[in-house]
Amino acid sequence: VQTCDLPIYASHANSGKIPTKQPEIVYELVNQKNSKIVGIMIESHLYEESSKTDPCLPWKETKEMILEVYDML
Repeated sequence: VQTCDLPIYASHANSGKIPTKQPEIVYELVNQKNSKIVGIMIESHLYEESSKTDPCLPWKETKEMILEVYDML
């Protein structure tokens, strides 16, 4: 049986396209300490204007989430 390492996408269906739910999903994934999860992708933007395609997490919240994840590892 061959296993796969997976990146997980915290946006879209996993967050119900509600960007403010992404940190909750990311923290839950990190807390699983599952070695098969090799990455977590999020929707974020550097500037206040929103994405043309999907809602995104603002940079301030993204930075806070990244620092929190760093502390969790």
